[in-house]
Amino acid sequence: MNVPAPISHMADGFARMSGQADVILAGQNGPGATNLVTGLAQAKAANSAVVSIAGALASGHRYQEAFQEVDQDALFKPVTKKVWTATNTGRVPELFREAFREALAPRQGPVQLNPPRDVLSGQAEFEPFQTREQYRPFIAPAGAPQAIAAAVELLMDARKPVIIAVGGIKNTGGGDQCMALAEARNRADVWTRIFKAERKFYLSKRDADADVNAMPIQPSGLFKTLRDVLPRDAAVTMATDALNFWQPKSLFTQLDFGLVGFSFAAGLGIKLAAPERPVVSLMGDGGFGMTVSELSTAVDHGINTVTVVMNNRCWGAEKAYQRDFFAERYIGADISSPPFDKLAELYGAKGYKATTLDEMAQAIEAALVCGKPAVIDTDVDPSALYSFRRDSFEHRAG
Repeated sequence: MNVPAPISHMADGFARMSGQADVILAGQNGPGATNLVTGLAQAKAANSAVVSIAGALASGHRYQEAFQEVDQDALFKPVTKKVWTATNTGRVPELFREAFREALAPRQGPVQLNPPRDVLSGQAEFEPFQTREQYRPFIAPAGAPQAIAAAVELLMDARKPVIIAVGGIKNTGGGDQCMALAEARNRADVWTRIFKAERKFYLSKRDADADVNAMPIQPSGLFKTLRDVLPRDAAVTMATDALNFWQPKSLFTQLDFGLVGFSFAAGLGIKLAAPERPVVSLMGDGGFGMTVSELSTAVDHGINTVTVVMNNRCWGAEKAYQRDFFAERYIGADISSPPFDKLAELYGAKGYKATTLDEMAQAIEAALVCGKPAVIDTDVDPSALYSFRRDSFEHRAG
């Protein structure tokens, strides 16, 4: 069995939303293992607790250029917290315990367990299995009281305080306490009130500047429509913060890894972890084409997410770089895709085509209650491109 890369994105999404470890069973060595690398690298960037298991070459066949041989320890070491290769069948429970403990220990992240074929086929008498409470970390590290008191003093005396709430808040469910701290500090400071007023003005201007009348659809108009119609508890997978987010664990991105094809598959894992939350995945047509086969997974298992395909018939980031820094010398930038709404129907999902923003709003509202995985294919302006990493091409400026 060769597990495709999107399965690892599903596990990543599940772990991020649930705060628990998720498991990938890749099956065999060789391509079954190598297909995991991209997803595990993404999970490491996200501090996502993923336990990955891939069968390994039989112990006696290593270093003999055997069928599907690859050094899995070396392969996974750079993209995980830790890698183990089981040396005998009797140690399998011990290594599984260690894998879950390592994945969940701060800072969380993916781990890789390689059981060779002879270990998998072996037999052993195991001691009674320990419960999760006996070997997994359930208490996050806490600051020393003196350090906390010093931090409070610094915060209350700061002229322009900024709270950066990251994994320690997210993974421990400390959002409410963080908000209480922010509000308490807000009452004590001309500057946070000014900032909130400026942010309110920015959000209002963002709506006012959105191009909602242009044809073909402009991204700014599309995002404005989504801001208007998405439920406040929606979980969104995408590569931009152009929407509104009202509670913790609402925005799931590729972070600095910039992984194309992440959004739809990750949304499936998020939906499994939080079935009560609406899950909306935004993708380009190129990225969705890389993972569209997982529609069968969504249909077969009733994972009812909504995927919005922003179809501009190109690899948007790459074409933007070629336009802005290479005098519009386009190479491999344009692509053709099937009508994704019709393709979704062939898989047994629900498909919608939106050519106007009014149709997009109606499609989103219908898709959220259709009781099936849903795909909305919408044409967006192929010239509305943005160079995300302009700093990488400073040498070509001017």
